Amino acid sequence: MTAFGWENPVLSRELRQRMRGSKAFWLLFAFVGILAAILGVTYYSTSSLQVNQSSGTSEMGRQFYIMLFMVQAGLVCLITPALTSGALSLERENHTYEAMEVSLLPRRSIVAGKLASALSFVLFLLSASLPLSAMTFLLGGVAPQEIAVAYLVLAVSAFVYGSLGLAFSSFVKSTVTSTLVSYFAAVAVFLLTGILTVVGSNNLTSGTPIPGRACLIAFNPMGAIGAATMSESYFGVLVPSWLTSLVMNGFLGTLFFLTALHRLEYPKSDRSGLLRVLTAGFVALTTLGLCGSFIADHLTGSAKAGILILLVALTCLGPTLACLFATGASVGKAGWLSLKSGEAKSERQQPTGHDLHTGSPGTGVA
Repeated sequence: MTAFGWENPVLSRELRQRMRGSKAFWLLFAFVGILAAILGVTYYSTSSLQVNQSSGTSEMGRQFYIMLFMVQAGLVCLITPALTSGALSLERENHTYEAMEVSLLPRRSIVAGKLASALSFVLFLLSASLPLSAMTFLLGGVAPQEIAVAYLVLAVSAFVYGSLGLAFSSFVKSTVTSTLVSYFAAVAVFLLTGILTVVGSNNLTSGTPIPGRACLIAFNPMGAIGAATMSESYFGVLVPSWLTSLVMNGFLGTLFFLTALHRLEYPKSDRSGLLRVLTAGFVALTTLGLCGSFIADHLTGSAKAGILILLVALTCLGPTLACLFATGASVGKAGWLSLKSGEAKSERQQPTGHDLHTGSPGTGVA
């Protein structure tokens, strides 16, 4: 049985439950209605300002593209954590998680099924906006590859924020607390990456963009969509901004997903070493993205160098603390490269009885 396959019983159950009743269809109606209202306001605001008819339609199509996908990016970051923040904690509150524990279903299938069901529903919402995005082709000003890249960025952003909510759901027992903490973290991540996007895009119009701007913009879905056609040279290799966004956000979402999986599998399968190695790789990629262009082009002492060094330090600190919080306060004897799966060797980490998967005090789970 594969973790992400359609034969996953958790995925099948979640999809059936999510689509039963009227809640999903009302959410779909609200999603499409908000997008249609935004496009209506954009149409009336831009049509009254158009003077040259030949270039007016293409400019309107460009405005439609920007507003449509910017609003979708905000909605994806708002809806996705709500779908996963209570995925695991709600099972514990309803006392149904124990039934899944005693089954032959691997815990990776449980976590993957929960995440895949939420992502499937978000993709369903995004597919409903295809008729609206097709209007940009009628007006012109937008290339087909830009539409495809925008949907890819939205899908990867849903993976990041869905995995974030799932990780907090594995930490927190209460669904209400998990939802509040997940939304607080999601808003904090969105605002922080939004600030980095502003920093990276401020100098685009002046003709002197700062090095590493593509990496700064990549983490925020709005910035990645707005700069989809932008590219930056890293050691002579021209890398498009959307590819940087897919790689970095995919890496970050994988870390959140493995954190949730580690919390449920420990101590039978200790993934702390894998998490630390992936976190180190994520930090290395981010550092390369921020400083690669700067080092390759001109390594000189300036204010830009100080800003980049500060950003690198903050980037290294955040994922490292998150990784240590997820896997334990110290690396210990296992080391950074301890990827071995099996029973924990230390007897003090061996939980007993019902505490094996609840994460209560004395289990050895951080």
